[in-house]
Amino acid sequence: MDVIHFKSAGIEDENLYSYYITEDQGYLVKIFCSSEYLRYNIPFAVVDGLMKYLLELKDKKGVDLIVYGDDGEKFGVWPGTNKHVYKDGWLRKFLNALRENKDSIEVIAFSEALDNIQPKGKIYIPNASYREMMEWVLPLNERKKYEEVIGRLKDRDDFNLIKHFLVGGFWRNFMSKYSESSDMYGRMMQVSKRLNNLKKKKKRFEEAEKKLYMAQCNCPYWHGVFGGLYLNHLRFATYKNIIEADHIIEKQIHKKDEWLRIKTDDFDLDGKNEVMISNEKLKFFIKPSEGGMVYEMDVLNKGLNVLDTMTRKEEYYHKLILEAVDVEKAEGSESIHSVILAKEAGLEKEIVYDWYRRKSFIEHFFTPDINLESLTKNTYWDKGNFINGEFEFSEKKRRTGVSLILSKKGFIYNSERNSRFYLQKEFILTQNSSSLNAKYLLRNDDDINIQMFFGIEFNFALLTGESEDRFYRFAGSKKLLGETFTAENIENISIEDQWIGVRFDLIFDKKARIYALPIKTISQSESGFEKVYQSSAVIPVWWLNLKAGESTAFEINLNVNEI
Repeated sequence: MDVIHFKSAGIEDENLYSYYITEDQGYLVKIFCSSEYLRYNIPFAVVDGLMKYLLELKDKKGVDLIVYGDDGEKFGVWPGTNKHVYKDGWLRKFLNALRENKDSIEVIAFSEALDNIQPKGKIYIPNASYREMMEWVLPLNERKKYEEVIGRLKDRDDFNLIKHFLVGGFWRNFMSKYSESSDMYGRMMQVSKRLNNLKKKKKRFEEAEKKLYMAQCNCPYWHGVFGGLYLNHLRFATYKNIIEADHIIEKQIHKKDEWLRIKTDDFDLDGKNEVMISNEKLKFFIKPSEGGMVYEMDVLNKGLNVLDTMTRKEEYYHKLILEAVDVEKAEGSESIHSVILAKEAGLEKEIVYDWYRRKSFIEHFFTPDINLESLTKNTYWDKGNFINGEFEFSEKKRRTGVSLILSKKGFIYNSERNSRFYLQKEFILTQNSSSLNAKYLLRNDDDINIQMFFGIEFNFALLTGESEDRFYRFAGSKKLLGETFTAENIENISIEDQWIGVRFDLIFDKKARIYALPIKTISQSESGFEKVYQSSAVIPVWWLNLKAGESTAFEINLNVNEI
């Protein structure tokens, strides 16, 4: 475990060089303290300096062993380390130095340590993680305060004596800092509970259990100096395993080939209910407390959550982008924690923040001057209060399907006063269908006319916008998912991914103007600041001209086709 765990338990520096016994519910566990010094200096420090440190440590009283355990990526994967570790010979020098000093420095395995060294004693470890993790998890404003305090204290002579008291936050709060992490965790826990409740040790569930465990890899659930949550391929793999495990369970529960259900529960563990509607092909999760949006859409046979999107939010490190150097110029002798890299120049000009989550069936009310540039830069004025508002909802059983009706009595903001406005949307799913039907009712509940554009935002997360096998088709045109464009008088538009083998068709009962733009985050990973494609936003808009008391209706079909 990291040194911070031991220091948080009150272990003094001179007693860190061994292992301890701890206990929980009567079970004993032996725990080793990983050296922070070695973690930071291997493979970055000069070999002679490392040998001097180890030899001096050997002669100190109470030093039984020093433990090194760290990321294998430091040996060739992190920027500059391949050249530094192998081509420049750092690893060979280090191993040769250990061989030359074998009479003074003995390299042993953990099992040998347990056989030959007595534990220092018994301790109880508090909740903690390594120091950087507890810094990264802090909300933006708290991180700023934390760094300010550290900046004032780090020049003190006694800083090394007090720094372990200056811990940040609790690592599990990544799931409160990032809704994407919370959604993924909640979905995983839902599948885990379903699997446990079956209480059957049958082979048909072994595969589901294996996939569930694969979905519990920690990498996609957090973010710091490593890309983690921001890396779409990590989330993609996690959701794929979650969905495939869930699909195995569904097929065992529903003995027939066809099923249809609607369920209300707190799926994302935020204290508010969501609604799931599903059949044997598709599964939708809708959030009435947040604009009635669809926040997850699973294509079950593909193990695909096409709404595995990422909201662009301000990160503490964004202010450092101007200080970043080109990744090609990075020197492997510097730790990833100290060097600031960038994969390309000018990233600071492309930072955009979202004030709502990039999901689907999100309703916008735009002023007449709305355009592609203002949508891309998020500089437009949305005149409604529906996007993050709470919707009332009710379930409705149909002869061949189920539906969810969501409604909100809200407002349209204008310069004179807020105008009362009513919005209702109904999602309809039928058995053995690969289509979600959405019916909209808009009504002007005020005594003045309302004129504006009404738009419905959809997002499609398909890993990349630059590949030739992922594209839009509409009105005889074809464009890559990474392109930005406007199209007029569109009756339908397709989003196709030939690599996954799926096509989404949006079909409108009234011709629409389409705005399409890629959503990209500027985030940090071990290879530097980078631009990561997260989704393609498709926003059909219609002009509204509603007199007092007037209403209008729209209908949209979202078809999913396996190809």
